[in-house]
Amino acid sequence: MIDDLIDYRATMLVWAALGGGSLSLPYLEQEAWQGNSPRFRLYGFVNDSEFIAECRKHGIRVLGIVGTSLEEPSRRALFEHRRTIRLEHASAFEPGVLPMGPQVSFDPPIDAMVNLVRLERGAAVHIIRYDQEEAIDSVPVLPSLEMRVRLPRPFFNVTAVSPDGNLKARVHTAGGEHRLTLRDVPLYCILWLR
Repeated sequence: MIDDLIDYRATMLVWAALGGGSLSLPYLEQEAWQGNSPRFRLYGFVNDSEFIAECRKHGIRVLGIVGTSLEEPSRRALFEHRRTIRLEHASAFEPGVLPMGPQVSFDPPIDAMVNLVRLERGAAVHIIRYDQEEAIDSVPVLPSLEMRVRLPRPFFNVTAVSPDGNLKARVHTAGGEHRLTLRDVPLYCILWLR
Protein backbone atom coordinates (compact mmCIF):
# COMPACT_ATOMS: atom_id res chain seq x y z
CA MET A 1 0.00 0.00 0.00
CA ILE A 2 2.83 2.41 0.81
CA ASP A 3 4.38 1.70 -2.59
CA ASP A 4 1.08 2.73 -4.20
CA LEU A 5 0.97 5.94 -2.16
CA ILE A 6 4.53 6.75 -3.24
CA ASP A 7 3.60 6.09 -6.89
CA TYR A 8 0.65 8.50 -6.50
CA ARG A 9 3.09 11.07 -5.00
CA ALA A 10 0.85 11.23 -1.92
CA THR A 11 1.67 13.72 0.82
CA MET A 12 -1.25 13.00 3.14
CA LEU A 13 -3.46 10.03 4.04
CA VAL A 14 -6.65 10.41 6.10
CA TRP A 15 -7.94 7.13 7.46
CA ALA A 16 -8.87 5.30 10.66
CA ALA A 17 -5.28 5.42 11.93
CA LEU A 18 -4.44 4.20 15.41
CA GLY A 19 -8.04 3.25 16.13
CA GLY A 20 -9.59 6.46 14.82
CA GLY A 21 -12.67 6.58 12.62
CA SER A 22 -16.37 6.67 13.33
CA LEU A 23 -16.12 3.90 15.97
CA SER A 24 -13.40 2.68 18.29
CA LEU A 25 -13.17 -0.95 19.33
CA PRO A 26 -11.08 -2.58 22.05
CA TYR A 27 -8.78 -4.60 19.78
CA LEU A 28 -7.75 -1.55 17.73
CA GLU A 29 -5.10 -0.67 20.30
CA GLN A 30 -3.50 -4.07 19.69
CA GLU A 31 -3.56 -3.44 15.94
CA ALA A 32 -1.98 -0.04 16.53
CA TRP A 33 0.94 -0.99 18.78
CA GLN A 34 1.47 -4.74 19.19
CA GLY A 35 3.54 -6.85 16.85
CA ASN A 36 2.06 -9.25 14.33
CA SER A 37 2.66 -12.99 14.32
CA PRO A 38 5.70 -14.22 12.37
CA ARG A 39 3.33 -15.61 9.76
CA PHE A 40 1.74 -12.18 9.14
CA ARG A 41 5.21 -10.56 9.06
CA LEU A 42 6.23 -13.02 6.34
CA TYR A 43 3.45 -11.61 4.15
CA GLY A 44 4.42 -8.00 4.86
CA PHE A 45 1.85 -7.11 7.52
CA VAL A 46 2.81 -4.35 9.96
CA ASN A 47 0.92 -2.72 12.82
CA ASP A 48 -0.57 0.79 12.47
CA SER A 49 2.27 2.58 14.23
CA GLU A 50 4.85 0.89 11.95
CA PHE A 51 2.74 1.76 8.90
CA ILE A 52 2.58 5.41 9.96
CA ALA A 53 6.36 5.50 10.60
CA GLU A 54 7.01 4.08 7.13
CA CYS A 55 4.67 6.66 5.58
CA ARG A 56 6.56 9.44 7.40
CA LYS A 57 9.86 8.16 5.97
CA HIS A 58 8.40 8.91 2.53
CA GLY A 59 6.96 12.32 3.46
CA ILE A 60 3.36 11.11 3.82
CA ARG A 61 1.42 12.51 6.81
CA VAL A 62 -1.19 10.12 8.20
CA LEU A 63 -4.18 11.73 9.91
CA GLY A 64 -6.91 9.92 11.82
CA ILE A 65 -9.80 11.93 13.26
CA VAL A 66 -12.87 10.45 14.92
CA GLY A 67 -16.23 11.21 13.34
CA THR A 68 -15.01 13.11 10.28
CA SER A 69 -17.54 11.39 8.03
CA LEU A 70 -20.41 12.80 10.10
CA GLU A 71 -22.15 16.15 9.60
CA GLU A 72 -21.39 18.58 12.45
CA PRO A 73 -24.83 18.25 14.13
CA SER A 74 -24.53 14.44 14.07
CA ARG A 75 -20.94 14.51 15.38
CA ARG A 76 -21.93 16.88 18.21
CA ALA A 77 -24.98 14.74 19.03
CA LEU A 78 -22.77 11.63 19.14
CA PHE A 79 -20.13 13.20 21.40
CA GLU A 80 -22.68 14.81 23.72
CA HIS A 81 -25.09 11.87 23.94
CA ARG A 82 -25.66 10.74 27.53
CA ARG A 83 -24.65 7.19 26.64
CA THR A 84 -21.45 8.13 24.81
CA ILE A 85 -18.39 6.99 26.70
CA ARG A 86 -15.23 8.95 26.02
CA LEU A 87 -11.97 7.42 27.11
CA GLU A 88 -8.59 9.11 26.98
CA HIS A 89 -6.87 5.95 25.81
CA ALA A 90 -8.17 2.75 24.22
CA SER A 91 -6.41 0.68 26.89
CA ALA A 92 -8.99 2.00 29.39
CA PHE A 93 -11.74 0.14 27.52
CA GLU A 94 -13.27 -3.02 28.89
CA PRO A 95 -16.79 -4.39 28.28
CA GLY A 96 -17.82 -3.37 31.80
CA VAL A 97 -17.75 0.33 30.83
CA LEU A 98 -20.61 -0.23 28.36
CA PRO A 99 -23.98 0.74 29.89
CA MET A 100 -25.54 -2.65 29.10
CA GLY A 101 -22.34 -4.70 28.98
CA PRO A 102 -21.15 -6.46 25.82
CA GLN A 103 -23.76 -7.27 23.19
CA VAL A 104 -22.02 -10.56 22.34
CA SER A 105 -20.01 -12.88 24.56
CA PHE A 106 -18.61 -16.41 24.31
CA ASP A 107 -18.03 -19.13 26.88
CA PRO A 108 -15.28 -20.15 26.73
CA PRO A 109 -13.86 -16.85 25.40
CA ILE A 110 -12.57 -17.12 21.82
CA ASP A 111 -10.75 -14.84 19.39
CA ALA A 112 -13.47 -14.09 16.85
CA MET A 113 -15.14 -11.45 14.71
CA VAL A 114 -18.93 -11.26 14.95
CA ASN A 115 -21.16 -9.35 12.57
CA LEU A 116 -24.86 -8.97 13.39
CA VAL A 117 -27.10 -8.28 10.40
CA ARG A 118 -30.77 -7.28 10.66
CA LEU A 119 -32.87 -9.21 8.14
CA GLU A 120 -36.43 -8.71 6.98
CA ARG A 121 -37.34 -11.88 8.90
CA GLY A 122 -34.88 -12.19 11.75
CA ALA A 123 -31.17 -11.62 12.23
CA ALA A 124 -28.01 -13.23 10.91
CA VAL A 125 -25.01 -13.74 13.18
CA HIS A 126 -21.80 -14.18 11.18
CA ILE A 127 -18.83 -15.59 13.12
CA ILE A 128 -15.24 -15.82 11.93
CA ARG A 129 -12.87 -17.44 14.42
CA TYR A 130 -9.24 -16.36 14.66
CA ASP A 131 -8.10 -18.75 17.39
CA GLN A 132 -5.55 -20.46 15.15
CA GLU A 133 -3.32 -23.21 16.47
CA GLU A 134 0.16 -22.45 15.11
CA ALA A 135 1.32 -26.08 15.41
CA ILE A 136 -1.28 -27.25 12.89
CA ASP A 137 -1.55 -23.92 11.02
CA SER A 138 -5.35 -23.95 11.14
CA VAL A 139 -8.37 -23.10 13.23
CA PRO A 140 -9.63 -26.38 14.70
CA VAL A 141 -13.32 -27.19 14.99
CA LEU A 142 -14.58 -26.40 18.51
CA PRO A 143 -16.61 -29.27 19.97
CA SER A 144 -18.88 -26.86 21.89
CA LEU A 145 -19.38 -23.15 22.48
CA GLU A 146 -21.93 -21.03 24.36
CA MET A 147 -22.74 -17.64 22.90
CA ARG A 148 -24.85 -14.84 24.34
CA VAL A 149 -26.32 -12.21 22.02
CA ARG A 150 -28.48 -9.23 23.01
CA LEU A 151 -30.87 -8.11 20.28
CA PRO A 152 -33.71 -5.57 20.24
CA ARG A 153 -36.35 -8.31 19.97
CA PRO A 154 -36.60 -11.99 20.79
CA PHE A 155 -36.09 -14.78 18.26
CA PHE A 156 -37.01 -18.35 19.13
CA ASN A 157 -35.64 -20.39 16.22
CA VAL A 158 -32.11 -20.77 14.89
CA THR A 159 -30.75 -22.29 11.69
CA ALA A 160 -27.03 -23.10 11.66
CA VAL A 161 -25.09 -22.72 8.40
CA SER A 162 -21.48 -23.88 7.98
CA PRO A 163 -19.33 -24.85 4.98
CA ASP A 164 -19.22 -28.51 6.01
CA GLY A 165 -22.85 -28.62 7.21
CA ASN A 166 -21.86 -30.08 10.61
CA LEU A 167 -22.61 -27.05 12.85
CA LYS A 168 -25.49 -27.60 15.27
CA ALA A 169 -27.23 -24.84 17.23
CA ARG A 170 -29.97 -24.39 19.83
CA VAL A 171 -31.33 -21.11 21.13
CA HIS A 172 -32.85 -20.24 24.49
CA THR A 173 -34.46 -16.80 24.57
CA ALA A 174 -35.44 -14.54 27.46
CA GLY A 175 -36.60 -11.14 26.21
CA GLY A 176 -33.89 -9.87 23.86
CA GLU A 177 -31.22 -12.07 25.46
CA HIS A 178 -30.34 -15.11 23.35
CA ARG A 179 -28.20 -17.97 24.65
CA LEU A 180 -26.95 -20.08 21.76
CA THR A 181 -25.50 -23.53 22.36
CA LEU A 182 -23.25 -24.47 19.45
CA ARG A 183 -21.64 -27.81 18.58
CA ASP A 184 -18.88 -28.53 16.01
CA VAL A 185 -18.06 -24.84 15.47
CA PRO A 186 -15.87 -24.32 12.37
CA LEU A 187 -13.68 -21.40 11.29
CA TYR A 188 -16.71 -19.60 9.77
CA CYS A 189 -20.43 -19.95 10.28
CA ILE A 190 -23.75 -18.13 10.16
CA LEU A 191 -26.59 -18.41 12.65
CA TRP A 192 -29.98 -17.33 11.30
CA LEU A 193 -32.28 -16.27 14.15
CA ARG A 194 -35.99 -15.89 13.42
